Amino acid sequence: MMYFHPKTRPAWFLVFALIVLVLLASSCRRQPQGLPFDESIVVALVPFSQAVTTADLMAGYISPGSQAVSEEALAGLDQSLEARITQPVMASMEMAPCLEQAASALEDQAYSRLDYLVEAGKCAGADYVLSPQVLYWKEREGSAVGVTEPAGVAIDFHVVDVAEHSLDARVHFEEDQVSLAENLLTIDKFVSRYGAWLTARELAEEAIDKAVLELGL
Repeated sequence: MMYFHPKTRPAWFLVFALIVLVLLASSCRRQPQGLPFDESIVVALVPFSQAVTTADLMAGYISPGSQAVSEEALAGLDQSLEARITQPVMASMEMAPCLEQAASALEDQAYSRLDYLVEAGKCAGADYVLSPQVLYWKEREGSAVGVTEPAGVAIDFHVVDVAEHSLDARVHFEEDQVSLAENLLTIDKFVSRYGAWLTARELAEEAIDKAVLELGL
């Protein structure tokens, strides 16, 4: 029978607890929702946008204290998302004329973002429209090894069914990065990030990875 000196028990108990927490976190991850891709289905991708007012939202809310995301950063996220997608989709650049046409067609009436995306989808002949939207953005203050303010983001990926005029799916990513000491449940992320403090852009890249996986893109 093995016996551990009482002074050594806390260390063993901590390791065991961390292993259990990692396993629990992994088991709680959402399974992919998946889009019905085949040759007859057209999925149109619109550029990343930032929700500034509640009128911009289709779901969720805008967290207080959000910083403005630059056009350059949004364009970079568009490129990252498109680079990760392996399924055939209509690129966001191709959707630009239809987005302008939708805004023009609806300008004389009260309309929601859902109405706007459906109208753009009809113009493009799409069955589904995928719309990524930033709800919260906070830049890191500091470096990868130490921060005074950690980065944080909240991003939604909405899938709109054009024919049904409805929100078909939503993938949500939200994180204000914290240290491992503040939350042991983040140990899997801590390990995969090699203990580094990420930028807002790097967190957004993880949001894109999650959306691509869950939507089967």
